[in-house]
Amino acid sequence: MRRGGLLLAAILSVGAQEAPRRAPIVLGYYPSWVAHPNAKEIRYERFTHLAHAFLQSDSAGNLREDRAIPSRDLTERAHARGVKVLLSLGGAQSARVFREIVRNKESLDRYVAAVAKASGAHGYDGVDIDWEPTEGDEDRKGLAALVRALRAAFPAGIVSMAAPASDWYGRAWDVEDLRKHVDFLNVMTYDFHGPWSPHAGHNAPLRAAPDDEDAAVASVESGMAYWVERRKWPADRLNVGIPCYGRGFAVKEWHRKPAGKAAHETVAHHDVPDLLEGGWRRAWDPKVGVPTLLRASTEELISYEDTESAALKGAWAREKGYRGLFFWHIEQDWRDGDHELVRAASKTFLGR
Repeated sequence: MRRGGLLLAAILSVGAQEAPRRAPIVLGYYPSWVAHPNAKEIRYERFTHLAHAFLQSDSAGNLREDRAIPSRDLTERAHARGVKVLLSLGGAQSARVFREIVRNKESLDRYVAAVAKASGAHGYDGVDIDWEPTEGDEDRKGLAALVRALRAAFPAGIVSMAAPASDWYGRAWDVEDLRKHVDFLNVMTYDFHGPWSPHAGHNAPLRAAPDDEDAAVASVESGMAYWVERRKWPADRLNVGIPCYGRGFAVKEWHRKPAGKAAHETVAHHDVPDLLEGGWRRAWDPKVGVPTLLRASTEELISYEDTESAALKGAWAREKGYRGLFFWHIEQDWRDGDHELVRAASKTFLGR
């Protein structure tokens, strides 16, 4: 009996080791409002997926006219390189419109039908939902209703979601329902500190700073742990977010109250070389795993992402067994015809 049990355990162990791993994801959010990179200039070989952001609508569910989105040119170029493209819905401060759409069946049906028609006519592979912010029981029910309706409209397509990185907004998610219909989440592990914060802190630290009063909920580690450990979402259906921008604060030291408005509240990654040439210097903090820009003559610190921190996050995501990485957004990372942060992070994540 004991021998048979050991044999069965060995067989199960081999089976577990040989179970196919989900194909890794490197997803870039591509804003419809940018001039460059245009569809011809994107380095498609850097990605497995693109999320074309954002398709807008009115509160009655009618799509707004926008010549840049949806785009058949984008999907055809991506598909020629084996890249899937999602039509991203909503965006920052989209909650008010989504609430109105889902309040009655007629507007919800109109919206979902319009999204499905636009997606099919332009060759998209599915949809990405970015309902921000999610607050209260109304959003909990409304978000689930929207996702169910979109899944029904895209039975064989991809349905993904941009997800908050803490319980502040995540508490308004009906995870048990959503998990049945969503292929993967793009966890927004950035904006842990910004102009809205009472104290200065890193934008997207891999590990929380020990002296940060928000340490328990202000890091990539804590944001991903929230979904795996607290909300029980499978790690292989989660993508780690990497920002292609930094945040500035009018302070001389981290975790202090800013003296006022920072001169560089948001800094795109492609603008960092100009700052370095202009007298700013880089300082690396191994405790948090991200760099800081500082200048002796300026009372300002900038928390940002560079190739070292992006590569570190890629390796970490691979080690933890997450499905993939995603980047907000790829225009901020586009310089000299390539996507520098995407290249650095995907190299360590994919192991090649």
